[in-house]
Amino acid sequence: SALLGTGTVWLTFALGRRTRPRHHATETSNWPALTAALLAALSPFQIYYSQETRMYILSTFLGALSMLFFLRLLAAWRQGTIATTAARSLIRRYGALIAYALVTALLLYTHYFTVTLLLAQNLAFLCWLLEQRDWSRRSALRATGRWATGQVLVAGSYVPWLFIARERLQ
Repeated sequence: SALLGTGTVWLTFALGRRTRPRHHATETSNWPALTAALLAALSPFQIYYSQETRMYILSTFLGALSMLFFLRLLAAWRQGTIATTAARSLIRRYGALIAYALVTALLLYTHYFTVTLLLAQNLAFLCWLLEQRDWSRRSALRATGRWATGQVLVAGSYVPWLFIARERLQ
């Protein structure tokens, strides 16, 4: 738990760097990311759950990692770095999406309420997609298809647990 809490502080810093406005991307200042990491490190909840052997800090860590992968996917799709040429292997084309799906599936297995992060990511994807005004319809459909593939991977990996947990959920 202590290692996961420390990793969550690092992930908070990485998320802070990833989410800074584009016009600040060339600056060397990492103050917003450092401030977010400091607040995460000093958070009483973070400290408390980093000392407990329960699922809360694991779900925090996996949630931050899932969000980082989500933001990297959006950035890669926006920049067009994930090409669709046949020459690239499937792993190179879909490796980031598979990593996102794996981490998000582990997140769902950690705690039931983490599904809210998945819902928020889907809403954020729709908002992001609507924001891409300079895209062609084909590019938008390609990004939507990739996102849907990732969501099918997440849901498909979680379905076996629903059969096991059915009695507890009722």
